[in-house]
Amino acid sequence: MTAHSKLPRARAMSVAALCLLLSLPCWAGPLSADDARERLREAADGNLSALADATAVLPAPWPLLAQARQAAAQLHERQAISLAEAFIAQRGGGTCDTALAQRVIADAAFAAADYARAAAAAQASLHVLARCPADRDAVEGSQTLATLAAALASAPPQRVQQFTPAPTAFARDKVGLPRASVLINGRAQESVLDTGANLSVISASTAQRLGLQIGDEAAVGSSSRRTVATRVAIADRLQLAGLDLRNVVFLVLDDAQLDMPVPGGYHIDAIIGFPVLRAMGRIRFGGDGQLQPQPGAGAADLPRNLALAGSDLFVDARIGGIEVPMHLDSGASSSSLSAHFARAHPQVLKDLAVTRQRLAGAGGSSERAVAQWPQVTVQIGGQRAMLPSLAVTLQDPTEVSVRNQCVLGWDVLAAFPAWTLDFDHMRLELEGISTREAATSVTTPL
Repeated sequence: MTAHSKLPRARAMSVAALCLLLSLPCWAGPLSADDARERLREAADGNLSALADATAVLPAPWPLLAQARQAAAQLHERQAISLAEAFIAQRGGGTCDTALAQRVIADAAFAAADYARAAAAAQASLHVLARCPADRDAVEGSQTLATLAAALASAPPQRVQQFTPAPTAFARDKVGLPRASVLINGRAQESVLDTGANLSVISASTAQRLGLQIGDEAAVGSSSRRTVATRVAIADRLQLAGLDLRNVVFLVLDDAQLDMPVPGGYHIDAIIGFPVLRAMGRIRFGGDGQLQPQPGAGAADLPRNLALAGSDLFVDARIGGIEVPMHLDSGASSSSLSAHFARAHPQVLKDLAVTRQRLAGAGGSSERAVAQWPQVTVQIGGQRAMLPSLAVTLQDPTEVSVRNQCVLGWDVLAAFPAWTLDFDHMRLELEGISTREAATSVTTPL
């Protein structure tokens, strides 16, 4: 990041040194509109801390939009929409910056399941982008959101019919993903529990068998393809761990798109995504294989480390001592660092072994070159785990939209006796002592 300063060089260095000593965000002078745009783009990739640090010194009316993005990140959707609308009113509806504000509105409305408003805002963003300089990912992101939200615009909103929290069993499957039995329209269906899924997903044959109401076509992004053709569907009722939900949205994919290239074969029929898990408020995943909803049980005075960027959940982490926003993805068996991280920290890659890795996801798979970073410490809050190896992507495949995401998967989560996802206070809590760190500490001298 760049801070503009009119101070003499020696004075600027002393201020910077003081900020480093005190571990405080420090800006030598007010930031520009270009700085605001850059920090908002970084926030879309999960880096909310730079935006929060800079908000107080952004030129008017940019603090309104910065606060809007931060409110959306903490699931305060109404506040986010109100602030973004205030930015548009002050900045002027005809400016190119309106696209950024409309995208904040679209993301917040989509997270709140107000799909009609999300579709309108995403379409408004596209109208602006059509006459303004814009990168391909910004255009494709707004186009995908507009199409998907429009397909859901007439759907009834998801609602909680009843919630009597009860423990339920889950087990990790052959590739390490958590699966639990879920009642969908009154029928038991084994499903992957996936914090990285923006919406729940179901195969076409399973949707028909369970009697889902299948609606319009749409297109969504995928970890292994730029877009995947899908249809939207509504489950009248979904029950999991004492939660009774009505009008649950699913994306319907062809059965073949949920076949993964794993030796011996691997298939997923259903994935339970973020909107269902969020409805529980707080969920504890125990190492004993018990999932326990705990709504209202979290502590409000502890630091928050979770944020929703767009439709993706990110957690603040330190990887090998480097601060990194990690996409929290319980649907990923292992963690990884992105090509964006590799470009920003080339010193990490020096002398590392490079291999080819196949990335599997809905819609197929792709290959990527990765460097293997050995013996890496992962720290979240006050908890640490040691990974024997962590893949660092060197270059994203050309057929996949570059999302610049680092992923926190089950290899880190399973290193602890239990972990809790608290949507009420936007926090990931890792409980107990990491078994991997404990094993390492026995053999590694201090």
